[in-house]
Formats: sequence, structure tokens, C-alpha cells
Amino acid sequence: MGSDGDFVPSYGGRSPERFAAGFLDAFMTQAAARIVLKQLEGLAPSSSLALGEVDLDGGRTTQRAGDHYTILKEYLEDEACRDGRQWLKGLMQKDHLLGVRVAEARVAYATEGFQWEVLQGMVPAQMHEDNGEVMREMMMMSSIDDGITE
Repeated sequence: MGSDGDFVPSYGGRSPERFAAGFLDAFMTQAAARIVLKQLEGLAPSSSLALGEVDLDGGRTTQRAGDHYTILKEYLEDEACRDGRQWLKGLMQKDHLLGVRVAEARVAYATEGFQWEVLQGMVPAQMHEDNGEVMREMMMMSSIDDGITE
């Protein structure tokens, strides 16, 4: 459907693909944040491990890995990611370098880590399976209803 000339409705002026891309962007942002959180989890217990960062004035600051872990964990818990760009912008306002790390991780995950070909096969297969189950359930309900009304 769609590619053979069938009409495909838009979603607020966006194509179905563009609309789905918005969902995937939010998902990739969440996945990247969880990846970074997992990386920091290994560092967080070592509170003496300093991540030597450079602040905007060029001076060195010392922020602990545990601080980044806590900031990201709390942000993930407190802020729903409906829009990846806005969520990331909010994180960068809290901790710029942590936001940059998540931004880089989401691009890397989307281009190198996520298995797009698996998704492309899974979605239609799941739909076929779900359609069959729904049809069977509806037939069962229909035959039960027919038996009751007679």
C-alpha cells in the first residue's frame, strides 16, 4: 500500500514515514541515554574517579562520574521523552557535556548499533501474527454470541 498509488493519509501534514521517524528519534534518544547511563554505572561507584572536564571559560572542573550518573538517572526518571530534540536540549541545559555524550551516542546507535533490517522484518511479521490472533478471537466471540442469541 502507498507505493502502488494507494492514497496514504498524512499525519498533521507529515508523511507516515516522517511521523514514524519522530517516534524513532525519541526512542533512539531514550536508548542512547540508557546506554550512557549503563556506561556511567560502571564508573559511578568510584567516587574518587574524576572526569576532568573543561568549563566554558577554559578552566578545569572536576565532576565525578557519580554526579553524571545521578543527573542522567534523575533526568530519565523525571522527564518523559516525547521529542528527542527537546529532551536532549533540556539535558544539555542541566549538564552540557553529558548532553553531548548522549547526543553522540544516539547518532552512533542509530547508524551503527540498531538493527534496522531486523525491525523491517519484525514489524510486518508481528502484524500478520496479531491480525491472525484478532481474527480468531473475533470469530470465537462471534460464534459464542451466535450461540447465546439462538
